[in-house]
Amino acid sequence: MSPRLETGNTSAHEVDKQRKPLVEINAIRNDDTYESTFLKNNLQDRITASGSAYEYNENYHSDIESLTQQLTKLIEAKPLILPGNLSDENTDPAAQPLFWISKWVDYTDKYGFGYQLCDDGMGVMFNDATTLILLPNGINVHYIDKDEKETYMTNKKYCGSLEKKIKLLSYFKRYMNQNLAKAGANNINLEGDQISRMPHLRSWFRTNCALIMQLTNGTIQLNFADHIKIILCPRMSAVTYMDQKNTLRTYLFATIIKHGCSKDLHQRIRYAHILSAITPTVDFYYNNQ
Repeated sequence: MSPRLETGNTSAHEVDKQRKPLVEINAIRNDDTYESTFLKNNLQDRITASGSAYEYNENYHSDIESLTQQLTKLIEAKPLILPGNLSDENTDPAAQPLFWISKWVDYTDKYGFGYQLCDDGMGVMFNDATTLILLPNGINVHYIDKDEKETYMTNKKYCGSLEKKIKLLSYFKRYMNQNLAKAGANNINLEGDQISRMPHLRSWFRTNCALIMQLTNGTIQLNFADHIKIILCPRMSAVTYMDQKNTLRTYLFATIIKHGCSKDLHQRIRYAHILSAITPTVDFYYNNQ
């Protein structure tokens, strides 16, 4: 079977709709007091696939809990809904994430879930809950087993037992480079901390309308079927909105509470809030199969 790609073609979504849902998102209900077009269109949304790199992790659940609390505070503040985006003076470029997922391919029917970060580092979360990471230099490789034990090697010198996975890593890299566009390619922060540890994918799950991915630095990214993306950072208390033209706008949650935000961003934040509340359930489901 061909891998599911980061595309908006209907065939990929039809495949997902045929999958048995892992978790029904029963928290989504009609809100008669608010015109929630995006939410109303996804009342019957459901989680159709998921993956997790390893079992219970305290930092992971701490980030999820923190994000849920921050989004709850934002939503309960009932920020002003604006007809358009906040002015540029209300954006906070300093809070823009250093890393986000710029490409992905779901090949879990056979091997695993591959992704590329905005700095060209990449990784594959294999179906056996192990992960291989290739650093941006295209040489150094990190292997993370089910118990989070890390082994360091290169793509030329590695353990013989990892030969198949190294080859698959190369396959994923070649496939994404040849077939997928890079999300946010013109917005990479080159002035960031170049020696900071590159994060990797901690967990992911897919609904009928979005792919949700969490990195080990706490960042949670939602890629919607209409090619809008939002990147939530609980450690910076900020959200980044990426439109179809790959333009990034980053807002602190406090700024949204004070000055408001567009209707579209508000609806997607509400959707993310619902998902953040059920994410531990998805993780539990995956790790107890």
